[in-house]
Amino acid sequence: MSEEFESDPLATKDRRDALQKYFESIATEDAFCSSFADCKKSHNGAFYENQQPHVGDHYDLKRRGRPFRVVIVGQECGDPQANLTMEERHRIILQSGIECRFLKEPPWPGRNPHMRGTTSALRLLFGYDVGADYCQEFISISQEKTHVFDCFALVNYLMCSAVDGRTTKGRSKSTMQNSCARHFRAILRILEPTVIIVQGKYVREWISTYKSLQIPLQPPRCLIEHVQIETTEAILFSFSHPSSIRDQLGNDLNWGRNHQTKYLRDTVVPTIREGLSRLGFANTAC
Repeated sequence: MSEEFESDPLATKDRRDALQKYFESIATEDAFCSSFADCKKSHNGAFYENQQPHVGDHYDLKRRGRPFRVVIVGQECGDPQANLTMEERHRIILQSGIECRFLKEPPWPGRNPHMRGTTSALRLLFGYDVGADYCQEFISISQEKTHVFDCFALVNYLMCSAVDGRTTKGRSKSTMQNSCARHFRAILRILEPTVIIVQGKYVREWISTYKSLQIPLQPPRCLIEHVQIETTEAILFSFSHPSSIRDQLGNDLNWGRNHQTKYLRDTVVPTIREGLSRLGFANTAC
């Protein structure tokens, strides 16, 4: 690809420092968050608290001279590890990018469905077509190849994972969803994204219900909205979770199985391309 991206790692460091100060500000003498006891009590099962976001080293990007900061929003981390720091989360995400492949390619393991979907979304956002070719997971920054996983932030709406203990499927109650709204809102204010992808209808509903962003409960038919985060305007895409199966009408919503699913090809691809066009960035596949 041509050199169309510029990175400001010092700005990203400042954002990480601001996030760390925020996390320190919500801590109490006994817990990382004043809502922790109530949230844990609301779930009778496995509970992993304080799982912080991933912020890539090159999160603060400019594309053709304009801010291009990408945040992908998930439901919860799901990993069975409490007190997961930003540094540890960054390492885990980068490991999935560098030490895994889209699909299993011995000796490389394959990514899980969530990260396959995330890979497809990032490929599209950064100018490639969807696919499994590893070479098109890198963009050029200062004439060096940088993996796209180091060029975005992965923020979960919930800072804790309440799961059933057998799978990573979330089992959170309204207590957690309401309590985490203020944290999610604060994280977005610090990150100031210009592009947001929401993965999953429940995440969308929580953001709307608890007013983390001023959006209606249901997305528009085109799945694209413009939202305001204080002085920053962002474009927001609302998709199913990449590991979804089917909706109530039997429509296949999965876009993390591989790079050829119907939902990916017919919904995610044209929607992201349309959104980039609205932003003035032609999505020229290489």
